[in-house]
Amino acid sequence: ISVNLNPTITAVPDATLVCSGTSVTIVSSGGVTYLVNPGALTGPVISVSPTVSTIYTITGITASGCTASQTIAINVIPIPSVSAVASGTLLCSGGTFSLSASGATNYTWAPMGTLGSAVVTTATNAVSVYTVFGESAGCIGSATLAVLVIDCNNSVFGMTKAAGKPVLVYNSYYNVDFTVTAVNASSLSLSNVTLNEDLSLAFPSPTSFSVISQPTITSQNSSLSINPLFDGTSQISLTSPFTSTLLPNKRDTIVFTVRVDPKGFYGPFNNWIIGFANVLNNVTVLDTSNNGFAWDPDHDGDPTNNDTVTVINFPPIDLFIPDGFTPDGDGKNDVFFIKGLNGRSVKLTVFNRWGNKIYEKSEYDNSWNAYPNITNLVIGSNKVPPATYYYIIEFLDGDKETRTGYVVIQY
Repeated sequence: ISVNLNPTITAVPDATLVCSGTSVTIVSSGGVTYLVNPGALTGPVISVSPTVSTIYTITGITASGCTASQTIAINVIPIPSVSAVASGTLLCSGGTFSLSASGATNYTWAPMGTLGSAVVTTATNAVSVYTVFGESAGCIGSATLAVLVIDCNNSVFGMTKAAGKPVLVYNSYYNVDFTVTAVNASSLSLSNVTLNEDLSLAFPSPTSFSVISQPTITSQNSSLSINPLFDGTSQISLTSPFTSTLLPNKRDTIVFTVRVDPKGFYGPFNNWIIGFANVLNNVTVLDTSNNGFAWDPDHDGDPTNNDTVTVINFPPIDLFIPDGFTPDGDGKNDVFFIKGLNGRSVKLTVFNRWGNKIYEKSEYDNSWNAYPNITNLVIGSNKVPPATYYYIIEFLDGDKETRTGYVVIQY
């Protein structure tokens, strides 16, 4: 009876603690052939890739068929399941946005090389995919984010400003109506819309001004909100930025009136609006107003190269409109005499304190002596009583000026 000795089997793995899915090489010796389970693998050198901790049994077989076995345990650490989110996936080039990740202990972001679970970075046209690598117990998982970066600086935000014809009031001041338009020519909403109107730059000392008609939105379904404290000096924004948005492909209009005392200076006065707004990932777009109502008159899609200043000129006050006269028949100051007409054709209309029209003449010739000429008005005496009356003087020539004020009649 011949007895063959059982082999002494030696199996050596190149690692016993690995991350899930990592290959481990096991080299066996002491036999002629080998069987490795689980997996029914054969050969002295085999490779396994366990996803969970596994005990492998290596059986060695000699030429005479004698066998021996050895077991080895390979412990597996699971790959961390990493997830990532961005504050936006449609981004403006040059704007900042945030990235955050979870599911691991330590994080590295590519292509920036920035560390941390939450990072802030700048969008660039050169990068459309961001990858985060999360590490726990030496094992690394990853997640990717795809973003679309666009150029938001042009063809997005435009401003216009138009000034109405100055109207002289009380023979001393000018009222100017302003119309401001803010245009969003993109498919993206604009937020934090700020429309700065610094009137102290437009009408510097010694001139003075006051806002006599507060800004009003005239466009329908506007998402802008007016700054109720706007005065053109200490409060220069027409809008309340935190509650003002401009919807895609929307144009909103704001009107207001300013009274200016030129103090002998009649222009030119340069006026403009500077608008700011945020789009997408905190990108600020801005534009300086273009004179009139055309935000992109050259039709190149870029409003920023159309910034013609709005110029205001006041006609010199060369008229003298009396604030009172005494039509008592003494030959002195008996008529309402306007000096400086210089042949200009004007229409005079006069109202009493109750708003009743008492006098009207289309071609006024400095002849009104307090007699009413409105046929349906009945007054006790031929002349109107002493009182304060309101007049409107309309120039009928090409300038179409209108002057208003009060005149006192005394006897």
